[in-house]
Amino acid sequence: MAGKARLVSGEIFLAAVPAAAMRRTSDADVLDAEFETLPLGGNSSATLSPQMEPITPSVAGMDMLRRSGPAALQTLPGGSLFWAGGLSIVFVSFWFSGGHALVGDRLVRPPSAGPSLRIASVVSGVDQSGAMLTVDGEAINDGASAQTMLPLNIAVTGADGSATRYNLGTSGQEIAPGGRFAFASRVPMPKHGVKSVSVTFGRQN
Repeated sequence: MAGKARLVSGEIFLAAVPAAAMRRTSDADVLDAEFETLPLGGNSSATLSPQMEPITPSVAGMDMLRRSGPAALQTLPGGSLFWAGGLSIVFVSFWFSGGHALVGDRLVRPPSAGPSLRIASVVSGVDQSGAMLTVDGEAINDGASAQTMLPLNIAVTGADGSATRYNLGTSGQEIAPGGRFAFASRVPMPKHGVKSVSVTFGRQN
């Protein structure tokens, strides 16, 4: 039978540990930390709430063409050219769709008497000296409104076929409806005699 254990009093010593190993152990157990001190009674929820950034709505459709603020008041450099080109297209369309018929007479045709103004009662003859040809006549306004009398062109054709034209001024006088404008002129007699005499309206100066 084994003997009974005996009580021994004393101290237990551990083996000596190198100093370098002790430093490594202490360094590994140290952690860097930052601390923030909060005031008493403060609202901690404000500190913990996340920061929300404003969200810009996406631009879609025709909204991308809109401008806000002073930028919307700026005029594009090509704005005047755009409108000039647009007006030119409108004018050309108007012209070829029948607009030329409204202004064609004023742009192309020379001034002439209205349809209500006509020349009548033209009489020609040779004066007593035989060197001058007399031309008498009148213009009549058959319209319902006053007409401006235009200058007159007198064309004298000689017996040999030569033609001579003379201009007779009328001072742009007004002829009332149904009124008459009498005229008389003396022009040189053609050398070989007269074949015909005609009187027409001329251009307004």
